[in-house]
Amino acid sequence: MAELTVQIRLLNEQLDYMKRKLFGRSSEKTAAETDGQLTLFDEPEEEKPAILPAAEIPVRSHVRKQKAIFEEKAKNLPVERVEVPLPDEEFCTIHKIF
Repeated sequence: MAELTVQIRLLNEQLDYMKRKLFGRSSEKTAAETDGQLTLFDEPEEEKPAILPAAEIPVRSHVRKQKAIFEEKAKNLPVERVEVPLPDEEFCTIHKIF
């Protein structure tokens, strides 16, 4: 009788464990997954030493050039003007729609 009681208790524990796995939250944050097992993340964090600010490094100052405008960039490019005459039937007319 005692052996059956122990077996029933073990089967009930297995059933509870499987129910938690199947129907429980799917997050890593669980209160206690298994009884009697230590967790890795319950330990308090060690205090880290304070990081001292880095020493300032002097940098030479400089003056930024002004950006060139289009006329200055294109002043040395060759320019060729070509006029193409169009016949009268190719002109487009605009009609007002009321």
